[in-house]
Amino acid sequence: MSDVTNVRHVIFAFGCGMALVLGMLFLIIIQLPGFLSLMVWTMVLAIDVGLVAAGYYSKGVSADWASNGLRTGNEAAALYYISYVLYVLAGIWLLIVIYLRKRIVLAISCVREAAKAIASMPIITIFPAVQTLGLFAFTIVWGIFMAFLASSGDIVASCMCPSTNETLSTLIESFGSVDGTCDDGCVVHKELMYSANTKYAGFYMLFVWFWTSQFIVAAGQLVVALAISLWYFNRNRSAVKNATFFRAFYLVSFYHLGTAAFGSLIIAIVKTIRAVLTYVQKKATKSSLRVAQVILSTLKCLLWCVEKVLKFINKQAYIQTAIFGYSFCKASRMGFFLILRNALRITAVSVVSQLVLFIGKLFITVASAVGGYYYLEIHYGDELHSLTVPTLLVGFLAYAVSEAFSEVLGMAISTILQCFVADEELFDQAEDRFAPDSLMECIDTTQQRYKKKKQVAVEEQV
Repeated sequence: MSDVTNVRHVIFAFGCGMALVLGMLFLIIIQLPGFLSLMVWTMVLAIDVGLVAAGYYSKGVSADWASNGLRTGNEAAALYYISYVLYVLAGIWLLIVIYLRKRIVLAISCVREAAKAIASMPIITIFPAVQTLGLFAFTIVWGIFMAFLASSGDIVASCMCPSTNETLSTLIESFGSVDGTCDDGCVVHKELMYSANTKYAGFYMLFVWFWTSQFIVAAGQLVVALAISLWYFNRNRSAVKNATFFRAFYLVSFYHLGTAAFGSLIIAIVKTIRAVLTYVQKKATKSSLRVAQVILSTLKCLLWCVEKVLKFINKQAYIQTAIFGYSFCKASRMGFFLILRNALRITAVSVVSQLVLFIGKLFITVASAVGGYYYLEIHYGDELHSLTVPTLLVGFLAYAVSEAFSEVLGMAISTILQCFVADEELFDQAEDRFAPDSLMECIDTTQQRYKKKKQVAVEEQV
């Protein structure tokens, strides 16, 4: 702790300051001509090469086991078949890459344009810190209320006898409340017992926490999406500066907070139901009801999947709201059908963006930790007992910053994709579109066919 206290300024300087600088540097690097394409295609092909190499190695080890008798015949045969499974997976991955090659090119362009948009509004990278401060302020108030609620129970004393085979719950039910004395071999056990209304109040406060935290996240996603869409639909993008971000913040604050509240409410309800199921499952565990535990675990798993799907749909809805100004329900519907029309594009963009974001987080975290370590070793090497804890704290803070940075970049990539699709479907002539040159080359003929079918349907209806 004395080491951390002595170099706390260095820890924050490298963990936060240097991490932000490295994040902006990463944005500049991926904008370099050809760099992003080389990086993405290298990683995509490296996955295929890794599968083939793993299959080749497994087949060689299997042959070695079979000839030398190092393992049983079944183990050698299993590894032999696994090698062919790896070969098949490598072939499937290669076919997928070949089929999605145009979508991967589009994904690379979306990432590059998202980096340009964020670089033109660098203050957008600091916005997650504002969200964190807001959530922290709410947590303090919420924690005070929860502390009062937790202390409102009645203290019930019971005798716990380790010498018997009875469980604690049975002993509490058998002995009930006592005056502080127990028989020999038994000890007094005290716990807080809550009324039904207090438990309902606890679940309500938990729901408040879920709704408020998700609302803060949703509002942040709306601000980022609106700022990026304002950048995209601007003929003179060189004039877009930090003022555009503040304009997006103003528009969300006065026109779209209801959308954020509605979307976050849905997620909060699902999270609260999961919390209730967890509470019921805990009660079922004490009662040794195996069937009930299995059913509750299955329901929790299903709700977790539902929550992930809803978060994904909400994200697309917020982007639709940012582009067209739709209400939440209409934005969700439009976003859902947009996903159906562009499933392959969204898949390719998701895969490519995850690869890029992983490299970005790795670059920011490792570079900050290494830089902090060498700075501490050079300037404070003789004053510290160990460099391990300060370096780990630098890495932890840098990782937190990289996560926030990745959230902004990921939202910007998704927004660029939807802006491009909207641009593609709204305007027939190339000169009317807002798409940059790198995206203009990715106009998909399937979108043209979709627009022609839609036009024919409208004419037939008329």
